Amino acid sequence: MKIVIFNIILLAFVLSSCANQEKQFIIAPELGALSSDTYHGQQLSLKVIDMRASTHIAQILTDNEAAKLYSSQSPLDSVISEVMNKQLKVQGIELASQTESSLEIQIDNALITVQQELMKYDATSKITLRFIIKNSDKTLTKTFRSTTTSNGPFSSDIAVLERDFNQQLSNLLNQALNNAQIQRHIRKQK
Repeated sequence: MKIVIFNIILLAFVLSSCANQEKQFIIAPELGALSSDTYHGQQLSLKVIDMRASTHIAQILTDNEAAKLYSSQSPLDSVISEVMNKQLKVQGIELASQTESSLEIQIDNALITVQQELMKYDATSKITLRFIIKNSDKTLTKTFRSTTTSNGPFSSDIAVLERDFNQQLSNLLNQALNNAQIQRHIRKQK
């Protein structure tokens, strides 16, 4: 009898711990085609830092239930670093660790919050990225923000939230890469 009770308690513990584990969210931004060789041979170091207090990407809030959290399959800073590395190389940047010029991207916010009710949901997605470009004599800081909202009947679809978040992140990164002020500041290397 004691073994049966122990097994029931153990099963309940395992099931409850599984229910609160973070689920995976695939982050895969796709950047648009930018002109190649924009910076022809200029050197730049790139660093991406996740400044967020919590690293989950999505949270689904339902009354009287624990929040369901979705983390990124790969760390968000690594994903952004990889995408930006590729794009900067296409634009003619030679990435190096020791240069006079640097680009630091700080992730200040990247979160989808879904308020789930019985027959509907409301979702808000906020992303804030700060680009800090330093060259030998000046520093330029530009912040790019995006907030989107969506709602619908019944429950939210994680695949749709994932797709929309990736589009939102892609748009912000493209905005930054196409920003004339950032491009001028990178070109002013000495």
